[in-house]
Amino acid sequence: MKKKGVTSFELAVDEKNASLKSNFLNVENSNKYFDGPIIRENRVARKNEITYLTKKQISDYKPYRQPYLSTSALDHHIAEITVTSVDGTRYIYGLATYNTEQKEVTFSVGRAKHSDPKIETDANGFVLYNSEQNSPNNETGLDWYYQSTETPAYATAYLLTEVLSPDYVDRSNNGPSPDDLGTYVKYVYGEFDEVTNSYTANIKTYKWRTPLPLNKAAYNEGIFNNASDDKGNYTYGVKEVWYISSIETKDQLVEFYTSERLDGMGVIGENGEVGGEHLQKLDSLSLFSLIDVQRGNAYGYDAVPIKTVHLEYDYSLCKNVLNNLSAGSDNGKLALKKVYFTFNGSRKARFNPFSFEYSNCNPDYDIQAYNRWGTFKPNNDGGSLQDQNKYFPYVDQNTIDSSNVWASAWNIVAINLPSGGRISIEYESDDYAYVQDKPAAQMFKVLGATDNITNEFKSILYAKDTIRIV
Repeated sequence: MKKKGVTSFELAVDEKNASLKSNFLNVENSNKYFDGPIIRENRVARKNEITYLTKKQISDYKPYRQPYLSTSALDHHIAEITVTSVDGTRYIYGLATYNTEQKEVTFSVGRAKHSDPKIETDANGFVLYNSEQNSPNNETGLDWYYQSTETPAYATAYLLTEVLSPDYVDRSNNGPSPDDLGTYVKYVYGEFDEVTNSYTANIKTYKWRTPLPLNKAAYNEGIFNNASDDKGNYTYGVKEVWYISSIETKDQLVEFYTSERLDGMGVIGENGEVGGEHLQKLDSLSLFSLIDVQRGNAYGYDAVPIKTVHLEYDYSLCKNVLNNLSAGSDNGKLALKKVYFTFNGSRKARFNPFSFEYSNCNPDYDIQAYNRWGTFKPNNDGGSLQDQNKYFPYVDQNTIDSSNVWASAWNIVAINLPSGGRISIEYESDDYAYVQDKPAAQMFKVLGATDNITNEFKSILYAKDTIRIV
């Protein structure tokens, strides 16, 4: 029942012309309807202007940006995107990060005849293959199938490099520098070279692959009763990983300090094997007065930062992850544990950090432990079909409490503040009652089949001699 004076807004579909109408119902002053379709006659004008420059244009007109141009980019590729806001401020995304190689391979791994042994997979559901199978020489399975698709180099993201004020003027045509007019914020993805008096790119080449193990592919069983159509597949690529080194303004400088993380290792080559390039983690960042760290200044790199942010981690989450080769307690995924600050060299504030607590639901890594929605769900690969997510990836509707716990897996449940306060976080799984306009149905597990009412389950519903063809 609605209270007097409460106004509600309803949307209905006109059955005649299928246009969306709004029905405005005022409970207090009787019914009032405003008929007519909700139609946008003209395109809504945008207030921000977006422009771009190609690699060739950058090479011709902004030579100082050369270190940020990928060698994989072609001259006609977009190399810079500028967003100009209403007040004239320009946000320049001048660093295009590239995926330089990408290869998707699918091939037969099934047996050629029924007398051949059945395909075996490992605990992660991967199938082992040999050098003949992932090549045009494959003679495995029913159809000797092999397919390889290679994608040319493409930009995956555009990183922010400059924020310029409306009155900014580049006096020396060398990018943002203290001699320019107006104000700016410059994001530097490189290191300063004292010899050449310029920046060199801070870039790593990272080889990635799904799945990671050597000579193993994801397994596609195909038709369950036909072992000759089984397929294996993997995706391999090489990408550029850029790391920010500093943020500069006319009077301040922020320096970023990173180190290798134990997890997130790349692979050695197309056929996998963890042991390639390490990804980096942010250890700290320090704020300086620019005059204290300018080249040639008496303080130089010995300048004392105004403020430093420190980050501490461990590898306690999601143990036994495949791209972490460490042993013991360090074989999980990187987890942020503390953040604290120091000021002008004083470290007193480290005793009052922000600290983070994570859920007690911390299962080991399992590539098959997820449901159809992509959230965590335990997998029992050796159990019945209904216990294996590859056959039954659906949410278990009879274990709501467990689903709520699983929703918190590897997530933060509490943040302890320097003031002594505490922020607690609770999780629950998503649910829904309708699929479009139809009530959601419930799924039931089939316990077995029988041809009588005694509940004696059998492997077949009817015996062959009782079947009558009409």
